[in-house]
Amino acid sequence: MEILGKARFMVIPSIWYETFSLTALESFLCGKAVIASRLGAVAEIVQDQKTGLLFEPGNPEDLALKMKWMIENEDACIEMGRNARKEFESKYTAERNINTMKEKEEDLLSRITYNPLIFNGKPIIRGMRIAVEHILGMLASGSTVEELLEGYPFLEKEDIQACLLYAYRIVAHERIEPALVRDQ
Repeated sequence: MEILGKARFMVIPSIWYETFSLTALESFLCGKAVIASRLGAVAEIVQDQKTGLLFEPGNPEDLALKMKWMIENEDACIEMGRNARKEFESKYTAERNINTMKEKEEDLLSRITYNPLIFNGKPIIRGMRIAVEHILGMLASGSTVEELLEGYPFLEKEDIQACLLYAYRIVAHERIEPALVRDQ
């Protein structure tokens, strides 16, 4: 990180698809623009001409042109670095990721409800007559998510994720209070 802090920009010359570029994020953290291959996840993280520059993978002439441009346009390079740092702070900090994860979990868990008149108040999915335990049982017996969605067309992928999250929280000994849903 010390060396990166002294650099003007970072070059990520990938020639194959990568999943998630920690190198790009570290560069953003240090406020450095990134020159990256227009390929895979890196091309989605680096915003061309905003947080860095993208070049055609396997094209050294294009890479050289982008590097030359960064060197000759120091102010623009610095501004891209500032933008990269802002991008990091808005999307990639630990606090932001934890908050995003918590929001997603709470959204998923809001799908788990109960109604004393349905299955004696056992947790159900979105007030419908399908219990969380039924979905978990089918998954445990080998049914796939795709099979469940095909067999129960009123279910959504998020309903199944909610069941799994609910089960995880129970096993992890977290107290969960499903929302009460009464018949209309």
